[in-house]
Amino acid sequence: MNSRTPRCNPAATLDFTDFTKKCRKAISLLPLAALVLAAGCGGGGNTSATNSSPNALTIIPATAAVFTNQTQRFQANGPANKGTLTWSVNGTAGGNAATVGTINADNFGGAVYTPPAVLTLPGSITITVASSNSSVKPGTATVKLETGGPTLSSVSPANALVGSGDTQVTAQGLYFASSTTLNVNGTAVSTTVVNSDTLNATIPASMLTAPGDLLLTASTPNVSQQSGSLQFTVMNEGTVTATQNPLVANYSITAPRTAKVSVQFGPDTNYGLNTWTLPTPSGGGTVNMLVAGMRPSTTYHMRAVVTFPDGTTFLDLDHAFTTGAVDPTLIPNISINQPGPLTPNSGVELLDLLNLTGTPAGEITDEAVDLQGNLIWYYPYPVSEGFTLPIKQLSNGDMMAMIYSGGQYGTGGPGVLREFDLAGNTVRELTTDQLNSELTAAGYGSLTPVFFSHDFTVLPNGHIIVIVDTWKYNVTLTGYANPVALAGDVLIDLDQNFQPVWVWNSFSHLDINRHPTSTANDGEVFPPDWTHGNAVAYSPDDGDLVLSMRAQDWIIKIDYENGQGSGKILWRLGNQGDFTLTSGGAPAAWQYGQHYISFPEGKTAGDYELGTYDDGNNRIMDSTGTLCNPNGSPPYPCYSRAVIFDINENNMTASVAWQDIHPFFNAAFGTMQQLPNGDEEFTNGLNGYAPLSSQIDEVTRTNPPQLVWQLNATGITMYRGLRIPSLYPGVQW
Repeated sequence: MNSRTPRCNPAATLDFTDFTKKCRKAISLLPLAALVLAAGCGGGGNTSATNSSPNALTIIPATAAVFTNQTQRFQANGPANKGTLTWSVNGTAGGNAATVGTINADNFGGAVYTPPAVLTLPGSITITVASSNSSVKPGTATVKLETGGPTLSSVSPANALVGSGDTQVTAQGLYFASSTTLNVNGTAVSTTVVNSDTLNATIPASMLTAPGDLLLTASTPNVSQQSGSLQFTVMNEGTVTATQNPLVANYSITAPRTAKVSVQFGPDTNYGLNTWTLPTPSGGGTVNMLVAGMRPSTTYHMRAVVTFPDGTTFLDLDHAFTTGAVDPTLIPNISINQPGPLTPNSGVELLDLLNLTGTPAGEITDEAVDLQGNLIWYYPYPVSEGFTLPIKQLSNGDMMAMIYSGGQYGTGGPGVLREFDLAGNTVRELTTDQLNSELTAAGYGSLTPVFFSHDFTVLPNGHIIVIVDTWKYNVTLTGYANPVALAGDVLIDLDQNFQPVWVWNSFSHLDINRHPTSTANDGEVFPPDWTHGNAVAYSPDDGDLVLSMRAQDWIIKIDYENGQGSGKILWRLGNQGDFTLTSGGAPAAWQYGQHYISFPEGKTAGDYELGTYDDGNNRIMDSTGTLCNPNGSPPYPCYSRAVIFDINENNMTASVAWQDIHPFFNAAFGTMQQLPNGDEEFTNGLNGYAPLSSQIDEVTRTNPPQLVWQLNATGITMYRGLRIPSLYPGVQW
């Protein structure tokens, strides 16, 4: 044998496991021819022949010690004409799996012995190999059988509550003998062995008095091999308490080791709804889960599900929680219309409503409803703070909103960008005054935002792009006799700490003398609203930004390049813009006074789809500049629509890929999104004045579209309505 090959000598070691490793390593280094002649590695004894006659077979190894969870290979040596070999165990050809074990010949003149799973014959067995050639004498080997160490694979249940009584568990594994016991933290407990892979045991109540982990092992007397271990978790039950939001509960539970926690909840113990999953602190600790999605004045059942890294799960006791009452006069008047058999896309509707009349004072405006129109969540912020424009769900489970602290569009106060949890607790916020201070510190002191305006978007890196309004005074404007003040849009990139790191100013990139919407009577703020940005979207395919400017009737793409861009306007979509409308109908077929931006296909650069809600204000109907009639009178009544354009940035063409033209004029607000089931949903934010009314439609993307589901709100307008999967990111209801 090569001197570099590990020695495989059972006499050289007293440690059977160590010998086995060395022997296996030695064989693994041998070429195939040598492997055929190699001795087995089950812990064999000396390799001397048991019959020294030249016409006798010998078995290598001649002696071996084999555990019940191992196998042993034997090699038959002898004269050249061995004949056909027959292997037997204790005189039985092939052996017996239940009593003495089995032996099966291989293609290399050897055989592999497999002991029985449970020993019924203590001591040794004899392996015999005989030849069909009568002149060749048989050879024998002696095998000492050892019980293999029991191995635990699972235990059920794998946990218990603090204070539980004696708890019976069932353990699964291998090589359980009649004398095997389950040990808890090293102490044997009452155990009944069902069979070689199942045992029942009782963990006494005295071991279940405090939270923590118990170590489970199994052992068999006089067997040196030890099993692996399992953890049995003892936990306190969780607690459920009310929050400042009457529709939100706080579920608190503590795990003694690292785990993940979710909560099941519903009107009965079938539950039906789930929160998302939150991790415990490293090493274990407390998780506080805000449970939201419940109706007012209703009793719900809930229980925590704690999942440990080993795959075991703890189900807490059921807890009953009754939500608080909500003044019904403050709940917006909402009804649902589902006219046919088509099934709407699942989820909940996140509504950003506007109470323009102020009656009743304190009416809920930021809420979520289920697809039956029931209130299941709202943001309980003080009415004195004004209203939000808009509210969005964040990937961390919180909500974020721009809140206007006074008159229309913030003219009564500085406004605030606020992140808050589902209970309404403020997580962090940035006021306009604070933003101005940060801009000055960052070197943008010449810019003075007046208020946060209409939209923000959160980027994949955690930055937030916000739209703010800034005013420019004493502007000489075409069509005006005297200098005026103009309100224009600024985009600000805020990093994860609300620090400004990139700024884009519309006054630096657009012609102030282009004001297709009359700045004197647009019904917006004073000073006149020149651009009125109402939606900003991130384009992940090229790292740029897309901005909707209602007062310009344009959607523009801005060179942002993930914070490294020049701010140059790359293109302008709309009448008098940079695209040719190949589907015809221009100029009326362009969008006017639009709201919102969506990318139905997911692509955002090159050749892709762009969706928007085309309100249709001041729609230009023909080449002479004729405007539509907002009062609906012929020959050109104003109309609104949800529209998807097919955008080709390579050849600068656009075409109408799909549209749903409404039989009414929606004067303001709106959204449009493509749902996962392929339907289109859009918000008609202001489709009536007497009384105020708004609606959301889910329709098929067909021609003509077919109504699937509709939400109607009366007495209130709707800035945005969006279908979200649930109140928890990544969870579908």
